[in-house]
Amino acid sequence: MKSFLTKTDFINTFSCPTRLNYILHPEIYTDSTEENEYLQSLSDGGYQVGKLAQLYYKEGIEITDNLIDAISETSNFMKKDEVVLFEAAIQYKNFYIRVDIIRKNKNEIHLIEVKAKSYNASKFAEDIFYNKDGSVNSEWREYFYDLAFQFYVTKCQYPQAKIKCFFNLPNKNVNSKVNNLFNKFSIKNKKAFFLGTEEDLVDNLIAEVDVTSKIEEIIQSSFQYQSQELLFSEIAEELAEAKVNSKSFKPAFGNHCKACQFTDKDKSKSGMYQCWKQITGFSDSKFLDNKIIDIWNYRSTHKLFDKGKYFIDDLEPEDINVENQPVLGDKPLSNKDRQYLQCFGIETYQNTEGYVSNTQFLKQEMDKWSYPLNFIDFETATPAIPAYKGLAPYEEIAFQYSIHTLDKDGTVVHYSEFIHIDSNEFPNFEFIKNLCSDLSKNSGTIFMWSPHERTIINRIANQIIKLGLSKAFKKELNFIEDLLPQGKREMVDLLEISKGGTFYPNSKGSNSIKKVLPAVFRHSKFIQDKYKKPIYGAPNGIKSHNYENVAWIQLDNLGFRDPYDIIKDFSDDAITQGGMAATTFAKLQFEDLSQQERDSLKIALLKYCELDTLAMVMIVESWLNR
Repeated sequence: MKSFLTKTDFINTFSCPTRLNYILHPEIYTDSTEENEYLQSLSDGGYQVGKLAQLYYKEGIEITDNLIDAISETSNFMKKDEVVLFEAAIQYKNFYIRVDIIRKNKNEIHLIEVKAKSYNASKFAEDIFYNKDGSVNSEWREYFYDLAFQFYVTKCQYPQAKIKCFFNLPNKNVNSKVNNLFNKFSIKNKKAFFLGTEEDLVDNLIAEVDVTSKIEEIIQSSFQYQSQELLFSEIAEELAEAKVNSKSFKPAFGNHCKACQFTDKDKSKSGMYQCWKQITGFSDSKFLDNKIIDIWNYRSTHKLFDKGKYFIDDLEPEDINVENQPVLGDKPLSNKDRQYLQCFGIETYQNTEGYVSNTQFLKQEMDKWSYPLNFIDFETATPAIPAYKGLAPYEEIAFQYSIHTLDKDGTVVHYSEFIHIDSNEFPNFEFIKNLCSDLSKNSGTIFMWSPHERTIINRIANQIIKLGLSKAFKKELNFIEDLLPQGKREMVDLLEISKGGTFYPNSKGSNSIKKVLPAVFRHSKFIQDKYKKPIYGAPNGIKSHNYENVAWIQLDNLGFRDPYDIIKDFSDDAITQGGMAATTFAKLQFEDLSQQERDSLKIALLKYCELDTLAMVMIVESWLNR
């Protein structure tokens, strides 16, 4: 079968043509894109939004999935004066596209790209899509290039037609008049099906935005490509020819390397490895730990590439504009301090456990805490389709929380948990009632890791007010106010304390709890001694709702096992990061699952959320016991 350049290929290779080397050999190189795209679309409601957009065109015709049949089928329908097609297939020379929706009226063709991305129709489009200089902002750039590619291919195939381009986007400015519209969809074989009735389609949730003028501007613009200035169309033509003729590109290093999808622990399957090994002086250890794209929170990587510097070992302080060495004291470590420690070493700063502890700052923060300490973690989803009558697209669903407590005498307890995965009920109100009840049982400090939990309770308060339920939830609203900034029990962000108070080697500067906890395992003698015994979930050990007799300190041939790897021992459905939790919730809502599958996913959610709050406990224990 002839090889075509698809719009997915184009978007992947527009910023980095080297990726085409790996796209051409799927049998060799790992590409995370396809599965990640499915999971992301399942999580954010992409399938449902696509189906909802189609439902507004009763006369629409869905084109077959088969590539060759789809081309001829689309071509035949496009001979009509008026037609609406879903997933229309257009092939021109070496190009092949599938268009979400095509609307044809005589000589005018409308290309409609449906995206599950939040849009507020009460704002000017310029304020949403574009920077002050008129360029497309980075958040939307890929979508515009995708639509521009579709415009170019369609114009080539139908040169006499007038072509206009539109986005169909969920409108955050519309509140649903339908109860539980969210759950009137199901997903099977990566396709969405609508289970509701005509009456359920009264909401005009999809906003149509005309972006034709910007798409035309992009088509006429030139871009830096392989050290030359080329028009958008010229880049598309060169990439198409390269794919058809299996042309290889030399690596072009830049910020795009950070998001490369061709990565794998197995070097033979890693496209990124193949790129980096071509650099003079390359070694496996440098590839694993010391690339400049790994510098924490550094946004000028391109300047270092321009200097011919690829590895942290090549850098001098002036290369990353570090003017002063870190000074430990009562002030938090700054971004520049952390970059210095990552790039130039911690030898003169590390404590006896081999990491940097900004002790005065940490003690200053800890002195503000009241026992028992409460550690909370939420799992949430932000579906594109409203989950409750009166709510808008992308309003949060809070479906789970976990709470651990740590008392002054060192007693750790998995104190409470909540989960609500019933697809027929909106969980937020039960969630907030239970949370307020649980946290009201003591007056200790409440901790989160990042501001997510603060954001969610604030959004739930807004939902309560918006739906006219303030009187019924007066107690909860008052409690929420206490937890917000300047409140009586303002929640403490451990992420900020970690950033300001510690630096761990081999964490690449990251303060993600998924990076900090394994670092704590490697460096805290207290945690090693305490958790090497199977005390977690043991009858006379630490109380747990979901684990039995677990020793979290485990060794393998690489050293201390990552706890988020250990969790995989308990289930094939194990969840190891927050995005997976949101996806699992979506599966429970939309996929046709057996009761056994549902039970397994629920257990996986409970174990994951509990580990997140236990992780906070362990990290704080390691600090307290210094």
